[in-house]
Parts: sequence; C-alpha cells; structure tokens
Amino acid sequence: MKVTFPLENENTSLVSLLQMRANQQPHKVAYIFLNNGEECEKTTYYELDQKAREIASSLIKVTRRLQS
Repeated sequence: MKVTFPLENENTSLVSLLQMRANQQPHKVAYIFLNNGEECEKTTYYELDQKAREIASSLIKVTRRLQS
C-alpha cells in the first residue's frame, strides 16, 4: 500500500495528519506506551483518531453549555 503525505510546505494541522493516517494506515501502531521500559500498551492510528474525536466532541458540548 502506498501512503501519500502532504508536501512540507502545505499548511497541515495535526488533526488532518492524524485523520489521514487513520484513513490510510488504520491498523498501524501510532504509539507504544512503556511502563518501566516494558511495553504495556499499543495504540493504532485508528484508535488515536477515535479518541481525539471523542475528546473534541466533549469539548464542543462543554463549550456550548458554557455559552448558553
């Protein structure tokens, strides 16, 4: 599978890069978490994107309540 990335001179946000990776490489490991130097958890780009979307949704809800 060929993965395409934006050009370096494009204005690309971290959010759009994460979404692109989640779409193009959903099962690839994005982060490996360590505990005392031992691998304890892995997170894929898909999982990271889903968690970011959950957080964004929560922030939007809180903001709307505060603005009411």
